[in-house]
Amino acid sequence: IFTIICLSINISYTQVSWKNNILTFPATKKTDIVYNYPTDIDNQAIIYYNKAINATASNTESAINYYLLAIDIEPQFIQAYDNLGQLFRVNEQYNQAIKCYEKSISIYPLGHIAQINLATLYNTQDNSSKALYHYQNVIEIQPESPEGYYGVAQILLNNKSYDSALEHAKKALIRYERKPNTAIGDCYSLIGLIYYYLDNYSQARKHIRIAKIKYQEYNLEELFYNTFPNWLLSELSIE
Repeated sequence: IFTIICLSINISYTQVSWKNNILTFPATKKTDIVYNYPTDIDNQAIIYYNKAINATASNTESAINYYLLAIDIEPQFIQAYDNLGQLFRVNEQYNQAIKCYEKSISIYPLGHIAQINLATLYNTQDNSSKALYHYQNVIEIQPESPEGYYGVAQILLNNKSYDSALEHAKKALIRYERKPNTAIGDCYSLIGLIYYYLDNYSQARKHIRIAKIKYQEYNLEELFYNTFPNWLLSELSIE
C-alpha cells in the first residue's frame, strides 16, 4: 500500500527564528520564547547555545558539545534539549534523541515541540502506538496547532482507518489555512490520498491538484513529484 511520505514541517513562532532546521534562541533572554518557555537562562548557557546553532551546519559534533555545555550550566534549558535531540536524531543516535525529548517534556510538560519531535521519531521507527500517543498530546496541549492532527491523520491512514484519518486531516487543514506555510501542500496531499483510498477519485484529484499548486507557490514542485508515484498521478490524470 502506498502511503504518503512524512514531511518535515517548518513551524514559525513569535520571536523565534529557524536556522538549519534548528530552533534558535532570541537575541535577548528577556523575550517571551515559545509559548511561555522559561526565559531566565544563564548568560553563559545562552552563549554556548548560540555557538551550537552556528556550528550546526558545519560541525555537528561541536554543536552537540556546545549544547551539552549549555545544559551543564543550565539543566532546565528546554530549548537546548529540543535542539540536541534533533542533532542526535540526524546522527541516527535515536536513544539519545528520545532521552533529550523526554527530558524536555519532564521539565515543561506543556511544551509541544518535544512532543512533536518525539512523535515524529517514533513514527519513522514504525512505532505507531507511541507516535499516536504523543501526537494526541500535541492536540491536547495546543488544540489550535495543526501538527498534532496532521500526525494522527498520517497514522490512521497507515492503519487504514480512512474516515477518522480524513476527519483529522481536515482539522489540520483548517488550522494550516489560518496561517499558511510550506506544510499546507503536505496536508492537501494527505487529504487527497485519503480520498483515493476511500475510492472518491474526484475529491482525490481535486485535493492533489491543489497540493501541486501549493507546492509551486513555495517553489517545492519537485517535492510534489517525490511525494506521489507516477502511476497514481497518471491514474488521476494529474500531470
